[in-house]
Amino acid sequence: MKKIRNTIALVICTRNRPKYLAGLLENLEHLSTIPGAIIIVDSSEDDSTLTLLSHVEPALAERISYIKSTPGLPH
Repeated sequence: MKKIRNTIALVICTRNRPKYLAGLLENLEHLSTIPGAIIIVDSSEDDSTLTLLSHVEPALAERISYIKSTPGLPH
């Protein structure tokens, strides 16, 4: 059984890198302790990141919040 640390949050800013994000999420799925909140801020030009998130393990998926953004980290 995985431990969930609600005191840990992971914020991932990404743009047009679904393959790298897939690798990161796969690594997170294999951890014994996962962050309580995972926030993905995506400024990709298409919906590939959102499509990727629909295939994530349910235990991890319930921790993910997805935010679609315009390009630029300040957004």
